[in-house]
Formats: sequence, structure tokens, C-alpha cells
Amino acid sequence: MVTLHPPMATVSPEGQPLNGLPDVVLREMGEDVLRDRFTAVTTTYGRVGGLIYLHPRLPEGEAEVMLDSYRLTMADYPFLLAKVLQPALTEMRSPRSWFITVTHIDGVLGLTGCGKGDLIAGGIGGLTKTLRLEWPEVFCRAIDLDPMIDVDRRVDLILAELSDPNRLIAEVGWRGNGRVTLAAEVECGR
Repeated sequence: MVTLHPPMATVSPEGQPLNGLPDVVLREMGEDVLRDRFTAVTTTYGRVGGLIYLHPRLPEGEAEVMLDSYRLTMADYPFLLAKVLQPALTEMRSPRSWFITVTHIDGVLGLTGCGKGDLIAGGIGGLTKTLRLEWPEVFCRAIDLDPMIDVDRRVDLILAELSDPNRLIAEVGWRGNGRVTLAAEVECGR
């Protein structure tokens, strides 16, 4: 495993690097930069078999994303990662490859109705669901974690989702009261 993070970003919200993992820092953003870094990672550490994208949490008390230039650049980041990794992930056959995105909207996929949240994070879930349709051979899942869940529990939940054999589930939310998925219902009389 290797950590990769963009300029001015940290691996965790607390600013602590992940223990014992090689750390690759991008000095600038762009498709060519990402391709070069992934070539270097592949040469040094071996084939890239998956990606877990951890979208940064909103700062405490901030109700919505202020779309400054840095955040707009970060909105492109998971899309660029998907574009650059597509050949490696879709050609891998065993063990399974994966593209996982993790956001911290509200733990119920943005459906609390509070009118608050990170708009960019919602779009990242949409990207993941689209990739799931375009890359049927890749395990793709969007995970939304309640921002109040502690770091150790977040890690456990992400690993549990990564191990889930059910490829039919596209997105999952986790709150204090458990796991949330979406299901369609037929309502009679309307």
C-alpha cells in the first residue's frame, strides 16, 4: 500500500501520516503529473490494484464548500485519478481491483435533509456509481461516513466495505446506528 496526496493536503484530517506506508506527495496537479507518479509507484512498489480515495472533511463548523480555486482543483482530483488508473484497474483479473471513494457528508448519503453538506463530496459519489457501470470488472463503491465516527472505526468500516462480496451495492452510508443503503419501493395508489 502507498499513500498519495495532492499538494497542500494531508493523509488524515488530523494531519498524521499513515504509519509505515510509503508516502507519495504530488507537488502539483494534472493528468501528466499523476501518470508520472503512478509510473514511479508501479516501478518501485508493483502494480496498482486499487484506490481508496479519502475526500477531505469540511472544517469544523463549515456548513458548505466555499468554491475557492483549491477546492475546485480538488473536485477534479478523483476524476483524474479514475482516468489515469482505468487501464490498470480494468485489466487486473486476480485478485479483484477496486475503486472506493469515502466522503463525510452525513453518514446517510446526504439524505438527512439538513440542507448542509459538501457539494463536491456528493459529486464524488456520483463518479463512483458511474464507474461501477462503466467498469463492471472493478469493485466500485461510494462510502459516506458520519463525520462524528472516530478514526479507528472509520478504518474498520472502510475495510469491511472493501471486503463485501455484494457487488450490487453501489453506495453505503454509516452512522452511529448502523449501515444505510438505498432501496427502491413501489408505492401503490399513486
